[in-house]
Amino acid sequence: MRPSFRTISGVMLLLLLACAQVAAQRLEQFDRSTPIALSGSLSIGTSVYQAQGIDNRRSPFAYYITAAPVITLYGFDIPLSFTYRDQQGSLSSPFNRFSINPSYKWISLQLGNTSVQWHPYALSGQIIKGAALELTPGVFRLAATYGTLENPLTQIDTLVEGAELLPSYRRKAMAVKLGVGKGNNFIDLTAFRAKDDLTSASHLSIRTDLVKPEENLVLGLSMGISPVKILTIRGNVAASALTSNQEALGILDENADPALIRLNELFTLNISSKLQFAGDVSADLNFKNFGFGGQYKRVDPAYKSLGTYYFQEDYENYTLKLRLNLWKNRLTFNGQGGIQRNNLNGLRKYTNTRKIANLNVSVRPFTFFTVNGRFANFQDDQTPGLLNIDDTIRLARATTSYGLVPRFQFGSGQYVSTLALSANYQELNDLNALGEVRQQILNYNAAINYNLMIKPADLQVAWSILGTQNEFADRQSTRIGGSFSLKKRFFDRQLSVRPSAGYFENFLNSNPDGNTLTTRLSLEYRKKQAFTIGLDGNVVFRNAPDRKYQEYRGTAKFSYYLPSKKSTK
Repeated sequence: MRPSFRTISGVMLLLLLACAQVAAQRLEQFDRSTPIALSGSLSIGTSVYQAQGIDNRRSPFAYYITAAPVITLYGFDIPLSFTYRDQQGSLSSPFNRFSINPSYKWISLQLGNTSVQWHPYALSGQIIKGAALELTPGVFRLAATYGTLENPLTQIDTLVEGAELLPSYRRKAMAVKLGVGKGNNFIDLTAFRAKDDLTSASHLSIRTDLVKPEENLVLGLSMGISPVKILTIRGNVAASALTSNQEALGILDENADPALIRLNELFTLNISSKLQFAGDVSADLNFKNFGFGGQYKRVDPAYKSLGTYYFQEDYENYTLKLRLNLWKNRLTFNGQGGIQRNNLNGLRKYTNTRKIANLNVSVRPFTFFTVNGRFANFQDDQTPGLLNIDDTIRLARATTSYGLVPRFQFGSGQYVSTLALSANYQELNDLNALGEVRQQILNYNAAINYNLMIKPADLQVAWSILGTQNEFADRQSTRIGGSFSLKKRFFDRQLSVRPSAGYFENFLNSNPDGNTLTTRLSLEYRKKQAFTIGLDGNVVFRNAPDRKYQEYRGTAKFSYYLPSKKSTK
């Protein structure tokens, strides 16, 4: 059943009544702003698909309509977005995430869906539905936010429980930030608190076996200092007190320390409560053509802040880095190396240690020739931890990769051509206790790419030859082929025509394993900033030992751009 015009009109009317998102504006320019202006874009597209030799892997016919108008009222932008695809209409996330962000001089206000980056371990990136105020007079900073947080767990578990979001507690959150300084010399203190409301309306329908009422209090400190121009020292540290279940068994009685009793009035303490730390410190020394530095980072096991999205915990790493620029940047070197380990509290069965090295070198002996080289090495070593195990099952993995890319550029002015060669090698070794290789995975990649630009004819020609090979156990998979494409513009560069083709042969253990031929033709007509029309056709022929099939696909797209226009009122 196709949607009626009344249905589409109703959705569009609802869209026009919604304020999707309002960008930060300067209130001091309010009186001078255009009273009413309209801009944005409208796109209509369709696609057709047909397969022979196999079942259709997509809809034979599909279409969509996308509207993105922007209404401007006295300098305030209201961007809207609407997408209608096949028989499913949907309003885009800007409608679901409402935000208005006015500002005046050093005062900034966010209303609706706010997102702040105040501290990497305390409050960073989480969307708070509420308000945020930031004051930045001179070198001083004062900021505060209050609202409700989404519980990511209710979204992640839907992968198992189904498409519907799991009911969750209403999570209230607030945060304050105080700071002073600018540039590389500053200090900021962040306090964040979040608590699930046990009196939430949806409490009775909550899956208590999956979703627990949490409470979190985090204090974070960020600072930087540059005593001299060439030296920069930065650091972040945070302490997170987390109660993962407010309804868990308590740990305090009438004989408890009075200080703990007073603390329990502010923050729920029970057997699920824990205090964890996270932090990092780095120092960098930079000269004109030389620089080096180091970083130490540590995150306690099970560290968590409800004000941040998931990040890795239970690890510490040491990193050193080096930078060199020689011979007027004809030779550049960037290197980084370090070591990382987990099992910081010794309670895991195994301790995993990673050794990391990453080197990049670029040499440009001539203006027309550049060569880039890359080396990377990652080695994991897993040793017994809390439980003793037979050392013969000790796990160690080493991954090494090399890359070399020489590039030549010829010509100038009207005719310019580029030839690039690339070769990459990667190996993954699984080692036993004696350091011998038990299993090995090898990967080889090589390519030749050529591009020619003929400016008088507004013509671009490109071709490439590619090859890749993977080896694992007694299996060797190889793929060799190439591609060719042209791009020509007509009518004062308004019409672009781009035909292309590619062919690849597959081999398994040196025996033929099928081939693939792809052809494509793309047309695009662009009338300055007014509209764009695009047509695209794609045909794929695949021959495999067990079957042969073809796929045909065509797309058409029309986009109209509405420039800003002042109202006649």
